[in-house]
Amino acid sequence: MQQRCETSQTDIVIVCGTICGRAGAPAPTKEKVIILFYIILGIILLLFLIILKSSVKLNLRYIEGKLGFEVKFWFFIIYPRRKRTKKRVKSPSKSKSKRKAKSAVTDETAPEPDGQETETITTDESDPEQKSKRSLKEIIHIIDTGREKMRVVLGSTHKGVRRLLRGLVVDNVVIDITAAGDDAHQAAILYGYCNALVYNIIALARTYVSILISEISINCDYLGKDSLYNIKFSVKIPVSVLLSSGVLIGWGVWTKRKDIFGKKEIISEGI
Repeated sequence: MQQRCETSQTDIVIVCGTICGRAGAPAPTKEKVIILFYIILGIILLLFLIILKSSVKLNLRYIEGKLGFEVKFWFFIIYPRRKRTKKRVKSPSKSKSKRKAKSAVTDETAPEPDGQETETITTDESDPEQKSKRSLKEIIHIIDTGREKMRVVLGSTHKGVRRLLRGLVVDNVVIDITAAGDDAHQAAILYGYCNALVYNIIALARTYVSILISEISINCDYLGKDSLYNIKFSVKIPVSVLLSSGVLIGWGVWTKRKDIFGKKEIISEGI
């Protein structure tokens, strides 16, 4: 092993020496080349750790009845991408050729002459009761198989999902709601519903995910008729958590792939 390491280091020094000799610079020594190699390796590892510790950010907003979201990584917007519109100038020659082609197609597709025999399609009519029973049995079978597959998926991926939820951070939560109605009584009832719904949802979500609230403003407009709902928040997912949870979820699905993607036949029973 020592001989192999020494030979590899000497080869690196010889290569660096030949490159520097061609460039007209003095050849570096063996220690300088090794130090340079470790510096480059440290920079690569540092960049890798920075990428793992950085987070993918999802910004969600619902303002004045319009839903919007964007996905960011560092300062780059991954989605939605900005579309570049290109102006197309229509040439008169292309439009004329398209018109000629359309006219030729219409001439070729002429109606068929009368007197041709038409094929009659016969359908086998069975009892409607049997059809309804079979369709009902198929629906029940689909519901049962879907429920079983969902149970298998949740059982095999619970570790990855738990890892993902523990790493999620919901911050910059801003909620601005103005409750209104046809009269003051309805506005007051809607105001109470909004308070109960918002704070109970936040309390329940905090048992699974860390939430950082910036502002919550719930008001009641006794004279207005239209209610306003403005909500925005951002979700941060570290890249390390995303990769580890993805690996755990993928491995769980792979181990139970036969139960999840397998097809089960319908058991035929006498009707």
